[in-house]
Amino acid sequence: STSDAHRRVNELSAHDTSSLIAVVAQRLIRLLCPKCREVDDSPDVEKLPLLNLKPGPDLVLYRPVGCDACTGSGFKGRRAVSEVLSTTPTIAQMIAEGVGASTIAAEGRKDGTVSIEENARNLVLKGETSLEEAVRQTWRGDCDDAGTQEAQTATLKD
Repeated sequence: STSDAHRRVNELSAHDTSSLIAVVAQRLIRLLCPKCREVDDSPDVEKLPLLNLKPGPDLVLYRPVGCDACTGSGFKGRRAVSEVLSTTPTIAQMIAEGVGASTIAAEGRKDGTVSIEENARNLVLKGETSLEEAVRQTWRGDCDDAGTQEAQTATLKD
């Protein structure tokens, strides 16, 4: 994540983040083939909370199928999902103090940072990628300073 990257830069640069404007993190997510995607009538309900989704009649998810247009993979093309965390004076101070990544991420959200997970979630809700692909490319179950998956899930709820 961008908050982890800020901390790594700080460790490498002898605690000087004065020249750091922002950090960008990104992942490439495969897009569902628009010619053969199907509604997923039985999504993996254990993965829904990882993207802050809840099962219900209004939740429509899609899954890959495979056709000639996508050479049988069910996916055609990729899209970058990213997050940009600006180095505000508050964030720079937090980095210098060695504050944990989830705390830095929370501060970034106050300033409008949209996480990779939130961007992937939006692609799932638009039917452009599958739940499994979004989770596979974005989920980090090894949060550094909280030690639990709940810390990452909490970043999606705000």
